[in-house]
Amino acid sequence: MAYSSEVTLPADVEPCFPDGCVVCESDADSTATIRQHSANGWLTYFTPILIFFSWKKTHFPICRGCKLRFFVQRRVRQFGTIVLLAAVVFVAMPYFKDWDRTTAKLAVLGIACLALVPNVAIEVWWPRFFEVTASGKRKTYEFASPSYAAQFAVLNSRDVLETDGLLIEVTERDP
Repeated sequence: MAYSSEVTLPADVEPCFPDGCVVCESDADSTATIRQHSANGWLTYFTPILIFFSWKKTHFPICRGCKLRFFVQRRVRQFGTIVLLAAVVFVAMPYFKDWDRTTAKLAVLGIACLALVPNVAIEVWWPRFFEVTASGKRKTYEFASPSYAAQFAVLNSRDVLETDGLLIEVTERDP
């Protein structure tokens, strides 16, 4: 996520979160749990299945007022993408019925990729409030709020493997 602030920790480290809500940064009076995404090649094919079943989970603080907004944002983006792709394939396939089967599939794949461009733009310019991506022996915690990410980095400073440039600037300004 290009406009999110990222902090990378080793996968085996249990992160310590600031006391505030990951969405609005006010006092968190609740917690929430999400399943992390995988950036490991073949595991990404099973992501839709793993959404509904067991996967590594992350627990984080959130206020009750933001909980619904947080989960609506996640589900609308996840299922919206699936519905968009299914609709594009369903609508586009009849136009290519006279084409060679392989060429038709490639053409529909190209159209589906083009249909995802607005979705990718939304993910980049309006990042999710909070996301976790696992990659090998690393976990990247992605925050929409740079100040919350800086607090998270300070609390986990002993284990931080990597941060993005924006986060380093914020961390240097705040004592």
